[in-house]
Amino acid sequence: MVLKRKKLPLTCNDISIVFWHILIMSAIWQSGLSIFEISGIGNIYLFRVVILLSTAFIFHTYLLFPKRNVYYINILCLGGIFCISILSLFWSQYLITSVNKILNNIFIAIFIFELLMNSTNKRVVNNILFAIAINLSVICLIGIYEIFTGHYIFYGEYYFRTDIGLNYPIVSFANTNDLAGILILFYPIIIAMLTNKKSRYCRILCIVYTLINIIVIIGSCARLGYIIVIIYAIYYILTAKNLILKAFFSLVSILSLITLFITSLGKLIWEQLFSVIDSILSGAIFSDIRVEIIIKGIRSLEQSFWFGHGAGTSEYVIEKSSTKYVTTSAPHNLLLELGVEYGLVGAILLIFFFLFLFNQLYNNRKLCSSNRDALSYNSAAMLGIMVFPIVSCMSASFTSYISFWLWFGTVSIIALRQSNIALMEH
Repeated sequence: MVLKRKKLPLTCNDISIVFWHILIMSAIWQSGLSIFEISGIGNIYLFRVVILLSTAFIFHTYLLFPKRNVYYINILCLGGIFCISILSLFWSQYLITSVNKILNNIFIAIFIFELLMNSTNKRVVNNILFAIAINLSVICLIGIYEIFTGHYIFYGEYYFRTDIGLNYPIVSFANTNDLAGILILFYPIIIAMLTNKKSRYCRILCIVYTLINIIVIIGSCARLGYIIVIIYAIYYILTAKNLILKAFFSLVSILSLITLFITSLGKLIWEQLFSVIDSILSGAIFSDIRVEIIIKGIRSLEQSFWFGHGAGTSEYVIEKSSTKYVTTSAPHNLLLELGVEYGLVGAILLIFFFLFLFNQLYNNRKLCSSNRDALSYNSAAMLGIMVFPIVSCMSASFTSYISFWLWFGTVSIIALRQSNIALMEH
């Protein structure tokens, strides 16, 4: 008699999937998921706790070390920026701030490395994409609730009201721009995931997700967000293969135009856009707070051109600028933030990586032309990279947000996976 080995109800691989779902959730919701606060240290966030606990399980699940150029260039560029941040401790005038930023960078480095190491595990990648879609959908629904009710779940009080009586959505983010930026970056990837499924229900979900996304992005009143919504609408009208989706995106475009020209929300948007155009024509653009900060940030580079002023110092080094409503020195520009903190070398490393990543995705697109699913994800990642220069000017400090690095890692995963598919097909 041969005894069959009893199958364990829960394997390490299953546990790692659970950890991935918790990790993705904590990365997206960020400060909304702080566990407790320690005096003198600050908030202890769920993301940091989970990433330390999950490391052993997540490393256990990788199937093949991803020996691809994307992996090595990723490590080179991010590793270079990380090394500069460590070395900046020798010249930073704001040591405690730099130490805190470096600590944050360590968690980000572990997170990115774990994402890349699991890029060959199809089950893990699918669960990561699924977790992103679920969490962002919930964020959109909460955002819509906040727009129409003015009740803020994570802040417990009214935030701001627009001139037309609606409320700005913020959910668990620091401001509306950060919320809109993350929704914009992940939108093409989620749409690719839904349209790749050969199911009528997934097409319906695609339409529903698009609607709730647009409502929250427009409700955020992020001016750069409006531009990207228009870019996305044009792109999907031109590229959608399914007639229902093509008709839907055409309808969304028409309704968006009607909204812009007829409703009070449209009036508010046009007032904001015309104020920007008027300031450009009159030369007053140079007194705009964001342009002022860019000029002051560039001037600060004269003191530390090659390697910057140190990790996390941008808001201290850049001289504060003020308007009637706000005083700030936050860069609101990823390239400026990297330049001030890590110098010209740090900024060049990131630009080089994005150019390399886009080129890799473009080459993958040509090589795996017969694989529709691969092409869909490839196009989504390329579209995200193309709009990223606009999105990177929305957030006060992009490098502080784990959800940005999650997008960064997801695009890298897509490039690695599609590179493997391309090599298998040739």
